[in-house]
Amino acid sequence: MKPSFIDSLFQAPWKSLPENPSFPGFFLGRLFAYSYPSDTFVKLPGWDKGVVFINGLNLGRYWSIGPQQALYLPGPFLNSGINQVIVFEEQEGDYKVHFEDSPDLGMAAEIQ
Repeated sequence: MKPSFIDSLFQAPWKSLPENPSFPGFFLGRLFAYSYPSDTFVKLPGWDKGVVFINGLNLGRYWSIGPQQALYLPGPFLNSGINQVIVFEEQEGDYKVHFEDSPDLGMAAEIQ
């Protein structure tokens, strides 16, 4: 997924989400941020395995098996106002993306 390909998605004609989408696939969403955006975390519960792009920047890969359950989203990646979120999902998705102020680093284990 070269940057030129991801950039071309911004001009591509997007269709409304069908009731039963096929996978793998690209999904477009928007996030509105007020004033100066701060650091946040992207959680994808119900999604399986894929990649997240914010405003054309590759935020990172996710996989439901972990270990981490959230992607770090630096505030400077976001614009004040509308931001585009593109998710490439390989297997299955819940179609909801959560933006939260705390990380989810997966299970914790006590070391003795």
